[in-house]
Amino acid sequence: MEKIASIEIVKDLLLEYGLTAKKSFGQNFLIDFSTVEKIMAVLNPQKDEQIMEIGPGLGALTQALLEQDSKVVAIELDRDLVKVLTDKLKPQYKKLTIISSDFLKTDWENYQPAKIVGNLPYYITTPIITEILKKSSGTKTLLFTIQWEVAQKLTARPASKNYGFLSAALQCFGEPKIIAKLPPNYFWPQPKVESAIVLIEERNPQLNLETKAKLFRVLQLAFSKRRKTLQNNLAPLLGQGQSSSIDLKRRAESLNYQEFLTLAEELTKK
Repeated sequence: MEKIASIEIVKDLLLEYGLTAKKSFGQNFLIDFSTVEKIMAVLNPQKDEQIMEIGPGLGALTQALLEQDSKVVAIELDRDLVKVLTDKLKPQYKKLTIISSDFLKTDWENYQPAKIVGNLPYYITTPIITEILKKSSGTKTLLFTIQWEVAQKLTARPASKNYGFLSAALQCFGEPKIIAKLPPNYFWPQPKVESAIVLIEERNPQLNLETKAKLFRVLQLAFSKRRKTLQNNLAPLLGQGQSSSIDLKRRAESLNYQEFLTLAEELTKK
């Protein structure tokens, strides 16, 4: 089968199945194969490695992963696209598993993917990333294509205007790096904004579930009122006379990921 990541193939597939991109699902299909090659070079998929893809669409990246002989679990919400993937890729690639569902409603962690990739629509980016970070799955690498604006937030540093809950949470997992900036004409239909490929590789040993749950509670409360101090925002978690190696008179936006991890560990032990 020809490379799916091209304007001709994408248009042909949509025409063959009588489909159009659904705005409600945030669908913009990748049509630049050099971007697929760039993703493959960075992701470095291995034979029989378990890789999960969120929102495979018409299968441009799915196809490339399968050609590396990886095991791919593709989770797609749009049943029309599930049919395309089932018809066009499933017969040729036996290591493809297709799940027709909303990622947030699946037990995705049972597959224990080594890597998770996805082209994430703006409206669902934060819930998906939060879901992945909260669960213990053994995942070592994340790679997402997201709106440029969101990429700026994910990679923001403490004390910057874009630094917030999602930045800190993701950086507790790994170091987010922008691999490439993608112009609108790399997709069909063209979005109104630029996109970015962001790579995150795990840097810390996995936290136990109790500490991880506490970490997310700390982050949610800490950033709930940005102008207030940790002492105020974390009041529901702090016991009478609770002390910390972190100065609780500081604001959340001034803490780096290591300090948030320290706070979570100390509050878990109390």
